[in-house]
Amino acid sequence: MGMDPHRHAQAEAVPAGPRVALDQPARLARVSHVHGRYHAGRYPGAQCACGDLGLVGEQPLVEQVAVGVDDARGVHRPAACVAGTARASSEQVKRTPLHEHHVAAGAKIVPFAGWEMPVTYEGVAAEHRVVREGCGVFDVSHMGEIETSGADAEALLQRLLTNDVSAIADGGAQYACLCREDGGVLDDLFTYRLGDRFLTVSNAANQATDQEWFERHAAEAGSVKVHDASADYAMLAVQGPRARALVASLAAGELPTRMQTAEIAVCGVEMLVCGTGYTGEDGVELLLDPD
Repeated sequence: MGMDPHRHAQAEAVPAGPRVALDQPARLARVSHVHGRYHAGRYPGAQCACGDLGLVGEQPLVEQVAVGVDDARGVHRPAACVAGTARASSEQVKRTPLHEHHVAAGAKIVPFAGWEMPVTYEGVAAEHRVVREGCGVFDVSHMGEIETSGADAEALLQRLLTNDVSAIADGGAQYACLCREDGGVLDDLFTYRLGDRFLTVSNAANQATDQEWFERHAAEAGSVKVHDASADYAMLAVQGPRARALVASLAAGELPTRMQTAEIAVCGVEMLVCGTGYTGEDGVELLLDPD
């Protein structure tokens, strides 16, 4: 259980975040916040002050990194990290439903986009290997969720997002960017079509601005309702080559394939299981009641 691979900065096309590692199917180990999203392209091996790590030898997901600064220790801090730290210091800090479990397990807790999040347990390298070779569980409950419904919901999303929303089948998922009128990227996110509604998962640092952007354009879109559903969900990303087998052994139904969703019970709890993730490994993301 850790933070997420997903959601960190503006003007970025690829996500990443913390991870709770499982070194064997039945045993929950530690979490880490290991991802090369910011630094792998331009700063191999450079550590971000917010806890992100560019992994040496990893293939970068994107070649660009956010413009930022180097602090007195020579640690590169992307602009969004700097801004996020400033915002967090002046706002009430939030905690995920699993916060006490992270603390009890000995996690290093750091401020992130207004949240107190676990950044590592035993060490980045070991936790990274577990995710790449076995299975890791990321507590990504800090992510934002925006629910869109109504007769013109699809038309609104088609206007706001860079992908073809009409191509999402019922129960399907789609990755896209949220853009300004001039094409500048506000965020990257996943959207799921769930019957008569859409659920869009945004990066934690951008949740408030994304929500405001949706609502602003919804006012001009006709019959559409935009609801901030962030408090309605806890979210876990179970990722790695052994992730699907682990979750399947605990599920009451068949897991969805890649880019599909299913509402099934896992460990006896009904939840939305999504065949998505940001680690580059196979796996699923679980959205469930935070209680």
